Amino acid sequence: MAETEHLEGFDGPALQQILELVDNDIPKAIFKGSSLLNTVETTDIATRELLLDLSRSMPSGPPVKVQRLVNILYDMEELHKHPKGLGYGQLIGMERLKEGLCDRLQDYLTIRVLSSRRVNTATGEVLIDTETNKEIYMMLSTLSKIASDCINLLEIIPLPRMTEDEKAEARKTIWSHVDVLTTVYNLKPSPRHRTTLYPADILGLIEFTLERADNHWDIAVQFCCLLLTFFYTGARVGSVLSTVYKKLEYLTWGDIRFRPVRNTIKKIVGYDVIIEIRSWKGYSKDQLRIKFHIKSTSKGRNANFDLGAFLLAHGVRQQVFGDKTVDFLMQNDRFELKCDPSRDNDPVFVALRSRIGLSQTALTGDQGTRQLRSAMQAYGIASGEPGGSDTFYCLRRRFLTDVARKFGPRIAKFYAGHTANSTCFERYYDLSDIEDDILNALLEDEGETYMILTPWMRIRASGHLNESKVTLKSALERCPEFRHVLAKRDLLQNCLRSGSNLWLKVEPWNGFSSRAEPRQLLPSLITVYSNRLRQLISILKQQDTESTLELQRMARDEMDYGQIQAQVHNANGPSQLAVELQRRLIEQELKLCSTKRIDITESVSSTQGATIVCVAPTGNVDDEEEEAVLHAIDSAEEGMNAQDQYKASEGGKGKGKGVEDEDGEEAEAMWGSKKEKEGGHAVRVATSEEYKRIEELSMSGLQSGKGSETKKGEVDRVLYGMIDEDPEKLSESMSIFRALVELSDPSKGGVLCQACQRDSTASSEQKITRYTAMSRLDKHLLQFHNPHAYGLRWLKSNIDPQSRRWHCPYGAGEGGSEKAKTTKNTKLCGISYAASSVEKSAPKHLLEAHQYALTEDLRKFMDPKTRATLRAQAQEAQEEELGHSRKTKSRWTNPGPNFHDFLLIGTFQPEDRMDPYVGDLGLGPSLKDDDIDMDTDLLPDSFYDDKGDFNI
Repeated sequence: MAETEHLEGFDGPALQQILELVDNDIPKAIFKGSSLLNTVETTDIATRELLLDLSRSMPSGPPVKVQRLVNILYDMEELHKHPKGLGYGQLIGMERLKEGLCDRLQDYLTIRVLSSRRVNTATGEVLIDTETNKEIYMMLSTLSKIASDCINLLEIIPLPRMTEDEKAEARKTIWSHVDVLTTVYNLKPSPRHRTTLYPADILGLIEFTLERADNHWDIAVQFCCLLLTFFYTGARVGSVLSTVYKKLEYLTWGDIRFRPVRNTIKKIVGYDVIIEIRSWKGYSKDQLRIKFHIKSTSKGRNANFDLGAFLLAHGVRQQVFGDKTVDFLMQNDRFELKCDPSRDNDPVFVALRSRIGLSQTALTGDQGTRQLRSAMQAYGIASGEPGGSDTFYCLRRRFLTDVARKFGPRIAKFYAGHTANSTCFERYYDLSDIEDDILNALLEDEGETYMILTPWMRIRASGHLNESKVTLKSALERCPEFRHVLAKRDLLQNCLRSGSNLWLKVEPWNGFSSRAEPRQLLPSLITVYSNRLRQLISILKQQDTESTLELQRMARDEMDYGQIQAQVHNANGPSQLAVELQRRLIEQELKLCSTKRIDITESVSSTQGATIVCVAPTGNVDDEEEEAVLHAIDSAEEGMNAQDQYKASEGGKGKGKGVEDEDGEEAEAMWGSKKEKEGGHAVRVATSEEYKRIEELSMSGLQSGKGSETKKGEVDRVLYGMIDEDPEKLSESMSIFRALVELSDPSKGGVLCQACQRDSTASSEQKITRYTAMSRLDKHLLQFHNPHAYGLRWLKSNIDPQSRRWHCPYGAGEGGSEKAKTTKNTKLCGISYAASSVEKSAPKHLLEAHQYALTEDLRKFMDPKTRATLRAQAQEAQEEELGHSRKTKSRWTNPGPNFHDFLLIGTFQPEDRMDPYVGDLGLGPSLKDDDIDMDTDLLPDSFYDDKGDFNI
């Protein structure tokens, strides 16, 4: 072996270790050379020089690059063992021999290209390029990267070492071989359009995300923080999020510090953020640390880009500041704030839970990229091409280009973490060649111009839309429904001719029950399947499958040019984000007030003498109304009995009688009552929770001035306290922070089902069950709280668990007639039934003896004529809302089967019919590999003979 030649004559403790290491594993010997230097104690100068030479064989660079080189080393070691491989199997143990190494690297490149031949995984057929009629191999960019890695190995593996002239000649030979492989195997370049996001795009994504938050505010706020973090730092994904190569290195709360910004009266108007990025590509964790000092925005139109407000709100929602309250963060005398020391190592950005909400594990780069792509596609600014550059690097590209324009390329390289002699910035990140306006630079009076390229415009200009149309034959072969229907029709025709009943052994016809003779159904079945085949042929004839699908996909990703242009021009307009967030907050409060009944007694006692009277204004308050309100307050302060004063509550159960209106009907003491609609004021006493909330809102700058004196264009700004000139008012940045913190996330910690709280038939476990996913709660409401399910539970709730008998809960004669529906009888009816017959006997008794005592829903449930309707309505609602069917296996009965229910057969699923066009082409989401076959998998092989005909 080559290494032993250089070890001859050496003595000492290092010799045996090196021999064993090299004999066992050559790649491992390369990467453990430096460790030997530290562990082996020797004074032998020659041995020391050998160890130094071995340590120089360790590859350097980013972990991804090192891993690629290691893989190539292992591949070459295996290929040297093959009789027809590298060196024809004669260089085992001498893989690093310099002689012939360049030729072996060329053979390795050829083997890698041949092994990349594209094959259809379903059929095993080799894919052919339609333009050149040649086989398809790897892209040219992939081969170039492998060739670059092989050239890097020239510094590591040759023994003895190559001279500089030999290295230059080897590099020239390898690149020449790349040109040969490109020509022989028709390798094509794979250019990707470089996507970049402008401030207008970030603004749109933030507002779009918050608009579609659907009460999942933890997820929405974190995604906005993620966007702004990459927008201001231009960091790589691995510097902020967890990656495959650095799973335990990510941005933590200990890397972030907040510095309050105060105005002239020492009121906090924002927070500066200091972020320390300490994980960079190509550097160890402690070698490079870059601090980004990101100031709070001062202008209202840029409030949406305030990273301090969003990160602070995200930290409060994740409870990383310990016992610091929101009011403390809004006003304090600290110079700098950090998270609680126990949360220093916690990730700033965490992954989504399997249900709804955030987990405690770090968000990975792949997960974050998927969230970004999903948002870009939904917003309409995605690249529109698979494998495009819709990643966080589009934010890094924008950041470095703008920094280079403002401060120069040297500063841009510093923030990018590039070395001084690196050309990566000029090659991949600098967009000056695309964005620089040469016309405006030479003719300054032309003004600034915008160049907007939408995905649709770019793809339309590429000239690849006129693809060859697929033939009808190939389309029918690719359509699973056509193949399945054709196979079933052929089977039915053969059974009709031969008189065989073999078709009764195939689904969906096996085991059906019908009064008619099964053979009499065959002509009708054949007609139905034949008509369906004609429909499929007619549909497929009108479809240009591949081109049309591509056009539809691109059209979905396309945004109107005018809409994008409007976003660019409106980017400098005033920010409305704080107004919208606070409007959502007020809507949540109003919804709380509109669904909660007020207990007067509890309100007066819980406020400890500080009774607050809430007035719901419907117009300008005049003097008489103001005096009435003041009189009500004075009466409350003098200790007047609230129950005697208002008598406003639900009837019965110790809450007093309700207030009667002119028609004698009880009016509920709720927001939106009849008196309010008629222009009056509903005066009531607030609860302790409402009092605390009113006090918080009064301190947050959300109260409005006099509505009659406000100008029309200033209503929103005055209402939410957004006037920048007044130092007492909250700044827009802090208003956004307060609103983001106050918005409640129903899924956080789970929510209780309010319907179960009011349902007397719900068990104690159901009353305390918390639902962490809103979809689970919606499913529970549909399945558990429908009239049919409630009626069944109500019946069973009156069964005695000891005697296992059902006892009638009504008194004798109660509800027997319309006049007696309000009559109460302390003597029970006394009727009882066995638990096994309660569903049959009890409803009949209740309808006959207590019909008018039942509620409308219970009356419908007890009536056998309407009970089936209630059950059908409940099932229909579940199918419509939940998207699945509860139908069981159907069996045909008289008057005959509905053949159209059995046309979608095999593994075709209901979701394939959501898009009929895609489903007809066999491209539905639920299709299995077995469906993409020339034969059908619905009929057993025993049905066919050796020639492929039916064996009947």
